[in-house]
Amino acid sequence: MGSEQPQAVGPQLPMDTDEARSFTDAAMAFVEANRRQPFFACLAYNAPHEPLGQVPSHEYDHYKLADLSAKRFFSPKGFPLPDNMEADKIARVYAMVAGIDDNVGRLLKRLDTLGLTRDTIVVFMTDNGPAFPRFNAGLRGIKGTVYEGGIKAPCFVRWPKGFGPTSGSYVDRIASSIDIMSVETGSFWRM
Repeated sequence: MGSEQPQAVGPQLPMDTDEARSFTDAAMAFVEANRRQPFFACLAYNAPHEPLGQVPSHEYDHYKLADLSAKRFFSPKGFPLPDNMEADKIARVYAMVAGIDDNVGRLLKRLDTLGLTRDTIVVFMTDNGPAFPRFNAGLRGIKGTVYEGGIKAPCFVRWPKGFGPTSGSYVDRIASSIDIMSVETGSFWRM
């Protein structure tokens, strides 16, 4: 191993770019170019994540006007939020989440338009809980902890041809990302 630096793959984006939109545009172009054959596209958004400067402005404008204080999200169950939450930081995270929601919707609509929905498996998942205190459904902990608030994350799978009320498929077990795509540990960890 020398002092080689990793090379960037893909276009370099200006700092003020809506990255979720740019990533989605690239994924949609890939899907369209490969629509006549089986393909695998991994669209890995880097949001919500710091730095929190790159947020869709129309979404940020909406959330910065909202009451994002701890009292707004009070729940008699679970773990309370601290009173000193940073409203601007939270508004930026929610704007990023809304941007992801919009862009996943754009991608799903493109699959519909191309007639690929029925045979395309779409997996949406995240990797961990929030990095700092914000609404977390009353779950204890944040990223970096072993509590539910740090490790419990959503995973949605859509495959109309293979899942659904008429498919007979049903999963009643707690799953992990390793259940979706296994990794051969021996070769994965060799550098």
